[in-house]
Formats: sequence, C-alpha cells, structure tokens
Amino acid sequence: MKEGEDISWPDGYIQPPTLVSVGPATSTAGISALSEILVECPQVTSSAAIPVSSGTLATRTSELGPWPLPSSTHCRAAASVVKALSCSGDGSKNFNFAAAFSIPPLVPFFPVAKHEGPDGKLALGIGL
Repeated sequence: MKEGEDISWPDGYIQPPTLVSVGPATSTAGISALSEILVECPQVTSSAAIPVSSGTLATRTSELGPWPLPSSTHCRAAASVVKALSCSGDGSKNFNFAAAFSIPPLVPFFPVAKHEGPDGKLALGIGL
C-alpha cells in the first residue's frame, strides 16, 4: 500500500468498526470509571468482572445445588455504567459493555473472553 492510497471497501460492503477491549475492570472504582471511558471513546469496549459475594448469604440453592451470589456493590457499579451508556445518544453504546459473573476461561464471547495462562501471554480475538 502506498501513502495516500484509497483503501475503501467494495461497493455494497460496510466497513466494520475497529474496536479495542480494555479490562476487565475488577474493582468497584474501576467499574465506575468505565462510564466516562466508554461514553467518550466509542471504539472501546470493556467488561466488569463481578466477584462472588462475601458473607453468610453468599450462596442460594437451586435444583443444581448451591449457587454463588454476585457482589451487590459490584453489581450496582455495573448498573451505573449501563445507565450512563443508555443515557448517552441512542443507547447503542450499551453494546460496548458487559457485566460478567462466573464466566469460565475460554468462553468465546468477546467482551468477557479470557484465559488463565501464565503471565506474559497475549490473547487475540478477531471477529469477521
């Protein structure tokens, strides 16, 4: 490709947006900071990693047995991000955020995808 060369997409094709994902945010302060970042930077996506609640009411029972409950403070922080994103423009910025609870590694859902390998590794996701 030469400098100044036009790299437009062929007729009938829509160029996909370029997105970069930051995160996941793991603290309530980090989750809350995502509101401003995601409103101001439309190419940025992120997620909130909601931890298991601590305390005596940390599990509920279902047909599958005990089930952990999410941290209410982290859930409230994530809800504030959703509210801020839905109040900015047409609400489509909500697609740039996901709150994740009990998501195992290697789940192929872009906003919350992760691996738990040794430090120094890079995970790259390409969407077509």
